[in-house]
Amino acid sequence: MNLTKPIYTNLIPVLLTMGLYGCGDDNLDPNAINAPNTYEFESHFSPGESSVDFTNSSTTLLLIQEVDHLLSSSYLQEYGALHGKEETLSLINRVYELGNVEGNSGNLSTTNIYDEESTSPTPISGIELDESSDYSQLPHQISLKNALMEVNETMDVADIQWMDDLVQSSFNRLSELASDSNEQTNYYYQLVDHKTRVISFLKAAIPYHQVTNILLSDAALTVDNDAPMAGKNYSQLEHNWDLAFGLSGSIVNLKLLEPSEIVSRYSQSWPTVNDALHNRTDSIMFEAALRDSFSPLSSTSLALDIQQQFLNGRTIIQAMQKTSIPEEEIELTQQLTDVRNNLFYTWERGLVSALFSYLNATANLSTTPDNTNYMIVWSQLYAYARVLSINPNKTLSSDLIADLRSAIGTRPHDNKGTSVDFRVELFKVRNQIASEFNIEEDVYLSW
Repeated sequence: MNLTKPIYTNLIPVLLTMGLYGCGDDNLDPNAINAPNTYEFESHFSPGESSVDFTNSSTTLLLIQEVDHLLSSSYLQEYGALHGKEETLSLINRVYELGNVEGNSGNLSTTNIYDEESTSPTPISGIELDESSDYSQLPHQISLKNALMEVNETMDVADIQWMDDLVQSSFNRLSELASDSNEQTNYYYQLVDHKTRVISFLKAAIPYHQVTNILLSDAALTVDNDAPMAGKNYSQLEHNWDLAFGLSGSIVNLKLLEPSEIVSRYSQSWPTVNDALHNRTDSIMFEAALRDSFSPLSSTSLALDIQQQFLNGRTIIQAMQKTSIPEEEIELTQQLTDVRNNLFYTWERGLVSALFSYLNATANLSTTPDNTNYMIVWSQLYAYARVLSINPNKTLSSDLIADLRSAIGTRPHDNKGTSVDFRVELFKVRNQIASEFNIEEDVYLSW
């Protein structure tokens, strides 16, 4: 379906009549789901215990940070100069492909990628921690490549092969640059910042693909919600929704924070890795809150809109467990689908907000194409333009996304004499996209 505007359903009458609304907001609103203000939900199967678990998702985001750290490190340059391109590429792919998957020879939980002599696990280096930690302390089944290339029952791997191809093209180039013994060419080739391009893509693409194609696909919304998963106190449906929540980079109390507080949690230091897994923001929530902080007078809040859809959906899932009346089950199932669709719309709008920020900066810097900042923002713009095509239920048409990619090009514009034409094309497609989401000019210019 083409979701050109969010769907606000028929008011969740079942939730209200059954009294199955979340704690946290005592003011019943007959026009909305009465979800709690924090993402905290008691287990239906083990009363008194929390049923929320998104550690695997937080670990996935942490692994992307580890790739970023490795690509940014002087160690990679030293390794490349010593071992050459192919072994350097293999080292990068140990984080991306092998990840923390138990049984993968050379994975991060059993070997140290930063020390060839060590027999210890890889230390967690992608975020600031007061207490040193390593990947043996995290879930042992996370691979970034597996997350990016997972398919549902209606997909074929060939349909999404372009995503891994994009990642590997940047890894190949970065391996080549690391092994050329030139300290001035760590990331840049023909004005493309390959580190920024691949990290921006991974941070946006993996969560968006997993949420829209796997965890909250139509089929995924029909999985079991009546019995707990083996050894757990939550259902498969609850867990799917929680994993999607975690991949958004959100935290349980995000609704209670100001945009600036949400943004600061992305890069701050944490006492332990467990604190970081549960309290650090990332992914679309960081990007959305960053735009919110740029336009504080806007009538909408991107981060809170996304958070509200997650709260609404989890409240409905909880209500579904407490009824055995067929009519109510059908009604709640439809309402969950509608909330899911709203979530997809708000997530896509958040991606567009980030894209507009990079587009504005790219256009402004295009008159100085030899500027490093220009290479960075163009690479971010390129990555986000590719990500927008991932959602099968996207609001933007494939033709409009194609026009966007055409305006951006395959490498940064480097001709000062025609920079005006380049800017005109970027602004033209930006205005068309803004119209699709009813984004006012003063708002997208502030991004």
